[in-house]
Amino acid sequence: MGVHSLFAQLALTGQAVAAQTAILVYSGNLDGELEPCGCTAEGDLGGIRRRAAMVQSLRKEHPDLFLASAGGLLSGFAANGKLTNEYILKGFAVMDYDAVGLQWDDLQYGAEFLQASPLPWVASNWLDKRFSHERRVRHGAVTATFFSWLDPRTAPQQAMKGEHSQVREGADDMIKHIAQAKQAGSLTVVATTLSLKDARRLLPMQDVDVLLIHANYENYGEPQMVGKTLVLQPGSRGMRLGRVDLELDGHARIVTWHHQVIPLPKSVPDDPRLQAWYAEY
Repeated sequence: MGVHSLFAQLALTGQAVAAQTAILVYSGNLDGELEPCGCTAEGDLGGIRRRAAMVQSLRKEHPDLFLASAGGLLSGFAANGKLTNEYILKGFAVMDYDAVGLQWDDLQYGAEFLQASPLPWVASNWLDKRFSHERRVRHGAVTATFFSWLDPRTAPQQAMKGEHSQVREGADDMIKHIAQAKQAGSLTVVATTLSLKDARRLLPMQDVDVLLIHANYENYGEPQMVGKTLVLQPGSRGMRLGRVDLELDGHARIVTWHHQVIPLPKSVPDDPRLQAWYAEY
């Protein structure tokens, strides 16, 4: 948890600060965990039913919050395999996500499997139009544009002779669209499985307001400000949610931020909207 301010710097440069606020609730790498994880009471965290209840509770208090996942919802190692992954997609659809980044693990059963669900998948360097290259969403007075970078170096096709890549190798096209979104006054959010080091080398950090890097195991990483970019690292297995409260200037640049990790213990009630879903599963 932390609060960081640029007010002193802005005062020195004579820039005016327009009070604009946004809340981003984020996660990444559910990794096929439909139910709560852990074999002990202390480790009994997560589960889609609790997540949906928490999201609904946060939305009641803050109707204009943004909700995004860096992807990695599915896993080839999930209990009950394809069936579990199918119900993960159905469960997530109830929560009305603004954007879900696409990861290679989400393609375990092919692109058509994902397209059968209404989730707002984003894959900014995907070659064809099966997945959106960006998602622009407005809540309240703030517009956010979401992007997602699939690392070509870790594509399954790399290990298959004669298979063609499904993504663009270079980031030039995405860089152009991120710059356009920034120029239009949008908060820009980029999700990737890259490390921070690789992201800084490959992606246009000067136009990225929020960067979601590769997920940490279970626990969320400590946020950090790198230049003008707030770098966030979600935890895996769906045990927690991250929340960041942002104050933005007139160009949708981050002025201050406050970060909170929200655990999902058994004291969080199951969402009644998912009762029939779970019974069917």
